[in-house]
Amino acid sequence: MAGRPAARQFEDLQIWRGAYELALQVYDVTAAFPLHADAELRGQLRRAAAAIGAHIADGFGRFSRHEYLRALHNARGALMQTRHFVRLADGLAYLPPGEAERIVAAISRLNAQLYRVVNAHREDSSLVAPREVGREPSGLDN
Repeated sequence: MAGRPAARQFEDLQIWRGAYELALQVYDVTAAFPLHADAELRGQLRRAAAAIGAHIADGFGRFSRHEYLRALHNARGALMQTRHFVRLADGLAYLPPGEAERIVAAISRLNAQLYRVVNAHREDSSLVAPREVGREPSGLDN
């Protein structure tokens, strides 16, 4: 983590960019679900995938390391939900051959990135949540 410039917005975070790409991938594949496919499963899969990046963005906006780490844990939970729903959609033959494995591989890469970020913050107490670095004062800071 040392040597990297501080993120100025959540879009600068590599883990957010990975989550965003995964969500786009999920939205793309669910758009091609067969007409008879369960609309609820489509929605659950999309919501879980979209929630990963949303949790990361939420954590970025928090002002404490504890809240940032909690948001990253929530992102990992949404990541595992996404994996579950991908497996379910694959088991129901809603996905083209090989698509589940492609998505699960992206999930595994993002999981490893989240793991590294969380562990780095646990092991190095000098690391702060991204917003603590460039904290913007508000009217509440008086």
